Amino acid sequence: MRRSRRSLLQSAGVVLSGTTAGCLSTSRRTPQQSPTETTAQPASLKLTAEVVRQSAADAPARVAATLSNDGTGTVRPGFGPTLLFSDSGPDEDLARADPLVLDPDGRGVLRSDPVQSSNDCWRYPEDGIDGVQSSLEYRALAPGDELREAYDIYTAAEASACLPQGRYNHQDNVELPGGSRTATLTLTLTIDERQRLTVSGDASAWTGERTES
Repeated sequence: MRRSRRSLLQSAGVVLSGTTAGCLSTSRRTPQQSPTETTAQPASLKLTAEVVRQSAADAPARVAATLSNDGTGTVRPGFGPTLLFSDSGPDEDLARADPLVLDPDGRGVLRSDPVQSSNDCWRYPEDGIDGVQSSLEYRALAPGDELREAYDIYTAAEASACLPQGRYNHQDNVELPGGSRTATLTLTLTIDERQRLTVSGDASAWTGERTES
């Protein structure tokens, strides 16, 4: 079975990659230690989301996402430095909310400060840094446990309108130790004609082979 780029990070050195005005920059970092055990997982993941605030003159729009274990057993999802942000490879066909830029509070994602235009639009600068730390880390979630992350929402520099009306998906994959099973997390942002934001989350069922310890 073909393994994802993030699965291969378990056995190879990793780098921090980012783009500045379309160019790639790298710096050295230490690979993360990954667990060695694999277990059958009865747990199921659930992704929910909420709007923390709408865009205003004094602050950009802000949303939060929560990943929880709705199952009966402990699960150890592996993903990048922060929820919904992994350094995905080209073989992972994931949606990106291109007219929008998500800026998480968590570590490992490089973002430049937004520029506020005369019409109070919070835009990401055209030459802004866009980098995600290449790492694969596992978080143990017992039944009922959850992980929460908040994100500021900016309009991309190339977007013609501020917070353009539409429905946009931002996706990331999570995997179990060993890369045997994966699930896709989807954050859906919907903007209406008044630039009002709503958000929802979804976690797909696990796919791939189940491994026993």
